[in-house]
Amino acid sequence: MDSEFLVGEKVFQVKFSKLGFERYYYDGKLLMRRWSFKFIDTVSFNVDGHAVDIKVNLYPKTFSTQAFVDGALIVEELLPDMKEQVEKGQQQLKKNKSKNIQLAFIWVTFMALFLVYFQWKG
Repeated sequence: MDSEFLVGEKVFQVKFSKLGFERYYYDGKLLMRRWSFKFIDTVSFNVDGHAVDIKVNLYPKTFSTQAFVDGALIVEELLPDMKEQVEKGQQQLKKNKSKNIQLAFIWVTFMALFLVYFQWKG
């Protein structure tokens, strides 16, 4: 997943992979690459006299990736596609939760009937 925005006159680019690999470019030059599994983190850079902060929150309920330049929010969501996937996953979990509760209730009932049947028979 890629995103880019302007810092001054030059392009700042962020690349994230789902496996935790991150790359940060400024004007086509690699500034940093790392492999990170942190759920909440801030990565800071100083480029051409501008302070650039990339704030990442990867918890599913509060997922967000934001870019700040000199303390001002420049990009509300760096990875809108990934955020949409996470939100769809959360909605699917909510739908499946009631089904899982029903399934657990059926299994508990079945096991109780099974135990009662063999108690009387034995």
